[in-house]
Amino acid sequence: MNINQSPNTHDFKEKMEESHKQDPKVQEFLKSYFINCESVTISRKLSEEKKGIDFKVHMPNGKKHKIDLKHREKGASKYWQDGPEIALEIWSIKPNSYYYYTNEEPERQQIGWSLDDSKETDFILYTFDDIDDKYMISFELLKNALKKNGKSWIKNYKYVEQTTHSGMNTWKSSVLFLPVKVLLSAI
Repeated sequence: MNINQSPNTHDFKEKMEESHKQDPKVQEFLKSYFINCESVTISRKLSEEKKGIDFKVHMPNGKKHKIDLKHREKGASKYWQDGPEIALEIWSIKPNSYYYYTNEEPERQQIGWSLDDSKETDFILYTFDDIDDKYMISFELLKNALKKNGKSWIKNYKYVEQTTHSGMNTWKSSVLFLPVKVLLSAI
């Protein structure tokens, strides 16, 4: 049962600002999750955020775990069909959807973060305003499960198109809303 909702519209800058409001709580959680870590730093560099790095957890042996935060805002739970859902971006910029106000820029397309092999993310941390649950998921395991099951999941769960505005730019992305328990059982 493919449930397609009408397109949602988002402002990229507003979404980024909203995401950063979670930073202090996330830092505390990461310190408690990685109990022997030396420190947790927040990445504010756009170049690192584009690589899927919102936080770095510094371990005593010199290893740095790179964490990408995915936060579901208040009210998201009213759409859940079967428990908490996570958002998996299939297309960050869908083919033939990018528009610049002069329309002089070449066509762009970009695979979604959840399938992007160029990301340097080690773990995805899912947090929610509506519930206290948090899910720390290996990015490689998530990506492999999505590659294996994505076509079936898109047919059976909510798959929506969203419109995003950033300055003079507009594009469409697509997101799969998947119950956490479905992803965890596939991993």
